[in-house]
Amino acid sequence: MPDSTCDLPTSDSISLPQPDDRSTDKTLKKQSLLIYRAFTQGVGQGFRKLIVLAFAGFCATGSIAFLATSTLVSPPPEIDCSAHNPSFSEHTTLACLRAAIATDDTDAVLKALTWVADWERTHPLYYETQRLLESWSSNVLLKARQHQGEGKTAEAIALIEQIPPISPRYEDARILLEQLQSELKLQDLVSYGGVQVD
Repeated sequence: MPDSTCDLPTSDSISLPQPDDRSTDKTLKKQSLLIYRAFTQGVGQGFRKLIVLAFAGFCATGSIAFLATSTLVSPPPEIDCSAHNPSFSEHTTLACLRAAIATDDTDAVLKALTWVADWERTHPLYYETQRLLESWSSNVLLKARQHQGEGKTAEAIALIEQIPPISPRYEDARILLEQLQSELKLQDLVSYGGVQVD
C-alpha cells in the first residue's frame, strides 16, 4: 500500500530564483529618483512661484516706502507770504508772520500781537503762540525802551499799547507804560511852560 503521507517540499528543497542584488539596487534607485523628481518638480515650481511673488511684493513695498519717505523728508513747499491771502490758514499766517519777524520787521511783530490779542485759551493755536507771544512782546518792550532812551516817549507808548493782556510780558508792559506816561506828562508840562526846570 502506498504511503498516504504526503511529502511536502521543504524550504531547503525548493530553490527560488534569487534576485540580483545589482538589479534591485538599480530599480530602487530609479524609483527613488522618479519620486524625487516628481516631488521636486512639483514643489520646485510652486517654490519658484512663491519666490517670484515674494520678490515682487518686496519690490512693491520697498518702492512705496521709498516714495513715502522721500515725501516726508522733502521740505514743504515755500509759502508766498508777499501775496497774503485771507484764505490762508491760521498756520500759514503764523508761518508768514514768524518769517517776517525773523527779519526784525517791527510792523510784523505789531500785526502778530494784534492778531493774537483776542484769542482765548480754546483757540487751537493759543498754546503754540504763547512762547512766541512772549518773544514778540519782549521785542516790542526792547524797541519801546530804545525809543524811551532817544526821547521818543509817544512812540514808545504807542508800541507798548500793542502788547495784549494775554501776553506773558503784559505786566512788564504795564509798568513801563506807566513810567512812559509819567515822562510824557512831565514833557508836556515842560514844553507848555507850566514847570520851569533849572
